Amino acid sequence: MLSGTLVFKGQNEIFRGNYSATGELFKEAKEIMIAENDTGRLVDLYLRMGGLAIDQDRLEDAIIEVEKCYNLSLASKDNVYAAYALNDLAIIQTKIGNTKKGLEMANMALELGEKEGDNFTAYQAYNNIGILYKNSKQYSKALQAYSDAEKLGHDLKFNRGLMGLYGNRGILYNLMKRYQEADLEFEKALTIEKEIGMPMVKADIKINQGNTYMFLGKYALANELVKEGLQIAGKLGSV
Repeated sequence: MLSGTLVFKGQNEIFRGNYSATGELFKEAKEIMIAENDTGRLVDLYLRMGGLAIDQDRLEDAIIEVEKCYNLSLASKDNVYAAYALNDLAIIQTKIGNTKKGLEMANMALELGEKEGDNFTAYQAYNNIGILYKNSKQYSKALQAYSDAEKLGHDLKFNRGLMGLYGNRGILYNLMKRYQEADLEFEKALTIEKEIGMPMVKADIKINQGNTYMFLGKYALANELVKEGLQIAGKLGSV
């Protein structure tokens, strides 16, 4: 189907960091799905559109799109997509700075994921819980959540997710002043990025790894890494 092809192309553009092209492709796909009353595919598309808005920090738009996914999921009794939506809503609350609400939504997603036997939604929930605990400086709880997420990530062979997890855990180790461990996490993330190619993620990892070397007093290397990360992000139009 044409709408499915458009969504596939749009998702590939996200991996390249070309968010504007993705937005246009998703918009065209949505118009077709609405015209065809294809609510089954709309649930997934609204989730993707919400994720795109999250990546662009358009949080009000993100809430609208993700809540559309959540409401359609509840109407169709699709607990898996409801859990996906709750995980994205937890991410939005993380960005807003509402830790309590974010944890509530992430734990709801975890409960649904485990109820349905869906390890992917459980993985997402644990990762989100780790981020939320990290942001609220509950570092030991964050490490435990990341550990739970990592086990599921390996079970799922979900390298793209593990890449993000290693990057997040590297940031956590920086906050804990465990810089050698942070460096190892960033190197693991970069190894995966080299295999799958996600330049925006690479830029973020390089900048955070640069912070690690700054804390270690290796200023020349730190400057080189941050500069490289900013150059990549600049080419993608993110700075």
